[in-house]
Amino acid sequence: MSQMFTFLHCQDRVCQECVSQFITLTIKDKNINHLVCPVCGKPENLDDEAVATEYFNNFDIMIRGLVDGETHDLFQRKLRDRTLMKEPNFRWCSHCSSGFINEQPGQIRMMCPHCQRFTCFKCKRQWEDQHQGITCEQFAAWKEANDPEFQATGLAAHLKMNGIECSNCKYRYDLSKGGCMHFKCVMCPHEFCSGCYNPFVNTDAQNCRVSELCTVRGLHAHHPRDCYFYLRDQDPEELQKLLHDNNVAYNTEPPEGQGNASDDDDEAAVGAAAAAAPLHCKVNEQKETVDGLADAECGVEVQAGYAGLCRKHYVEYLVVLVNDKLLDPADIMSSGDLGHVLRRGYVEQPPRPDRIQDDQYHQLLLQTVKDQLPLPPKPPRKRILDDEEEVQVVPNIPDEDDEDDEDDDVIDDMMGFGGGREIFLDDELEAPI
Repeated sequence: MSQMFTFLHCQDRVCQECVSQFITLTIKDKNINHLVCPVCGKPENLDDEAVATEYFNNFDIMIRGLVDGETHDLFQRKLRDRTLMKEPNFRWCSHCSSGFINEQPGQIRMMCPHCQRFTCFKCKRQWEDQHQGITCEQFAAWKEANDPEFQATGLAAHLKMNGIECSNCKYRYDLSKGGCMHFKCVMCPHEFCSGCYNPFVNTDAQNCRVSELCTVRGLHAHHPRDCYFYLRDQDPEELQKLLHDNNVAYNTEPPEGQGNASDDDDEAAVGAAAAAAPLHCKVNEQKETVDGLADAECGVEVQAGYAGLCRKHYVEYLVVLVNDKLLDPADIMSSGDLGHVLRRGYVEQPPRPDRIQDDQYHQLLLQTVKDQLPLPPKPPRKRILDDEEEVQVVPNIPDEDDEDDEDDDVIDDMMGFGGGREIFLDDELEAPI
């Protein structure tokens, strides 16, 4: 009979050969927080630093005879990375899978010590020279207005720029759209909503502090009313009305030159096909294939007036504008929707007085929502992310020799300030669940 391995935390016994394979594969392919008992899943509270420290210290000793030296070294490196991710100046490289401690957080242009490329300390996007001397918001606006690649792909690029960032470890995912909004980060692993970044909590293992009624809800999150989780069901015309009433411009026409024909086709045939064939949405999505998850264009037929996007992705684009401009979607909600908002917020709905008109009661509900459940003056995602320290932006002053050393073909490799201690991470990205 094979020797057995006993997990100290739960006393479950597993075949030593089997657990050796499990531990090796987990260390190489996943975050070390997955190194829990494969039988019962314990310990469940590795977010508790005291529990995690004791568990991993004992685990480190126990696995030395189960895995080879290279795998054990990788485990220790990931254990170190887990600690460094809690540092306020820790950042992920936007070009490679390395992380590092930024030694000069006052300089927003920071260099990865592994790949020698640059990332913005604040917005965490790949650095370009046009970002120098302007805010991240101004750079994003410039990129939408002037970048040729951005213009060529239209609003599909706009949606890509609004990627996903883990609200716990701040790792940024420039992931394709589609699928469930329940996202699990492979670096922490933290579970959160990709629309508002509010955490998903399981009342079996965690206490939800919103209401005592949450104890019977199981795994859930509390989304604000301006989260895409709710607004994805709104009609595009209603969202357009909200933007129009607040003097916010939005696109309705596809980018110039958008089409579906192949580059190898005859020019005349291309022109005829483009005129006759319907356009298809070019936003990248994650899709299930026989080989697993893969990125592919959405491919759904584009509707007129939706800026070259399908209905789903056009709504997502409109919601990005609603959030960026801090608009309250309560203004376009029906009385029934406003009642749902109050119930979700555990606020008692005001009784309807006798002889009151429908529009008067609607205004009463709207005012109650805004008074009792006010939206903070920040976009949904920033309400969670802005708990990190504010960074004072110091203008980047190029070195005298920078002009001679620049590679004109690769903007991202420009020399700049910043640097740090190198961290190598071997985890693979995990798809939304």
